[in-house]
Amino acid sequence: MYRTGDLARVHADGNLECLGRTDDQVKLRGFRIELGEVEARLREHPAVKHAVVRVRELAAGNRQLVAYVVPSAPGEFPFEELRAHAAEHLPDYMVPGVFVPVPFLPVTLSGKIDRNSLPAPEPVATAQAAVVLGTPVEEQVATTWRGLLELQQVGREDDLLASGADSLTVVRALASVRRQFGVDVPLARFLSSPTIAGMAAAVTELAAARATPLAARPSAPRLASFGEERLWLLEQLNGPSPVYNEPIAVTLHGRLNVEALERALADVVERHPPLRTRYATASGQLVVDVARQFASPYAWWTCGTSLKAIGSHASRPR
Repeated sequence: MYRTGDLARVHADGNLECLGRTDDQVKLRGFRIELGEVEARLREHPAVKHAVVRVRELAAGNRQLVAYVVPSAPGEFPFEELRAHAAEHLPDYMVPGVFVPVPFLPVTLSGKIDRNSLPAPEPVATAQAAVVLGTPVEEQVATTWRGLLELQQVGREDDLLASGADSLTVVRALASVRRQFGVDVPLARFLSSPTIAGMAAAVTELAAARATPLAARPSAPRLASFGEERLWLLEQLNGPSPVYNEPIAVTLHGRLNVEALERALADVVERHPPLRTRYATASGQLVVDVARQFASPYAWWTCGTSLKAIGSHASRPR
């Protein structure tokens, strides 16, 4: 038996009603967080006189740690410096996503901090928000993130994770980018630069790589491997055998564009050197020669003429 810290009430019928907790521990995105620990770390910064942290739902389904800070001196408060201080001493899931400056902390009649009377945070324009987005891709990515985070402004260099993006929001953003641009931005790539500029750069790079056709790399003749020599020797002893063939049947529905299919197969042969590989002997050794290209794309496949027959059959109405 152990004390969980949960506060509950037992009804007459034996059912338990959970009323909350007896401490300041909260659960956010699967992590248990001691708010007192976060507050203690924030108060270590010389610019902070008092600090209170609570969880607030800034938008539908978007719950964030919000830090209410009483500055130790008047003037502009160094929020980025305080965020960096928190990130240095706390795991990322315990770093507040929003910092709100307040002149004082409201208290109850008994002198305790009245957390329920703390004001709702208002969107604060960051210094980066004024930076003009440079490309149409950045504009589209920023529009996506503004909608997901329900923010009026997002700077191109703002840390999106610090602006309120959680794991679910990131997944939704990556899915939206896939629909808009037709590219898959890896999660690790986004986390390495979680900004509008970083994500737009990844989209541009991946889109350019997708548009560039893969070209066959020239390959000089080489000696065969032990496995290749073994199979070649078996064929010399036993003759041609279909043992290692893998037959497959493909059913095509509708009118077949034979020319398009031929071009597609030619691209496959062009991109995959094994389909352009020949074996020959030189000075008693088995040599592997990868041809730059075949005179006919279907020298490796003897059904080139059958394609036209299939196409004419598929084009006939049933």
